[in-house]
Amino acid sequence: MSVRYTNVGGHAKMKDINMRNILIFTFISICSFGQDNRWEDKYNGYVVTLENIRIKGYLRLETGDLTRGKKILLLKKPNDNPQIFYSRELKGYVYKKDTFKIIQNLQPYLDDTKVIERAEAKIIDRGKLTLFEIPVQYYSTIPMFGVGTVGSMRALKTEYVYVIADTKNELIGVKKENFNEELSILLKDAPEILERINNKELRFKNLDKIVKEYNKKFR
Repeated sequence: MSVRYTNVGGHAKMKDINMRNILIFTFISICSFGQDNRWEDKYNGYVVTLENIRIKGYLRLETGDLTRGKKILLLKKPNDNPQIFYSRELKGYVYKKDTFKIIQNLQPYLDDTKVIERAEAKIIDRGKLTLFEIPVQYYSTIPMFGVGTVGSMRALKTEYVYVIADTKNELIGVKKENFNEELSILLKDAPEILERINNKELRFKNLDKIVKEYNKKFR
């Protein structure tokens, strides 16, 4: 009977190498999972809950929904499991260098009965006056025409509302139609800026610049 020669030592070495590679790969995979590539764009910040509790950590924003707002993932420590919040279910939050405040039941314009139930307001500048930028999202129906077909589709649109908080913390919505009227009241103690508005040097599109110049004047 013939005996077939088998290189037992060689196979043992190959098995050791394969096992080592598997362990290394598993270790790297676990580390990668723990660090999650999505967290590469995390930023220091915090959220303020409805109970007025401030929670600091690493924040990451994801797409949420129209009702609850942005989805906010927060890590207190790098290897923690993230806590999940939704922007409109908070009092506010800070992300990157931006501060957001949630304003409830906002009616921006006196000539419009529309009320924003929970406005996610980004603070553009803060001082004697505070300027907020508020995105308002809604679905719009767009007609579609094709060869032999007529139909429509819904598209998500975003418009921006600009609101200024005055020294009494009253909120005044500013748009093109009431720009001159409202600014003449808000900036009555800054005649040099009002003059530039009246001369059309500064317009509605310069609203952020106007508020920043005004606040700088009184700092």
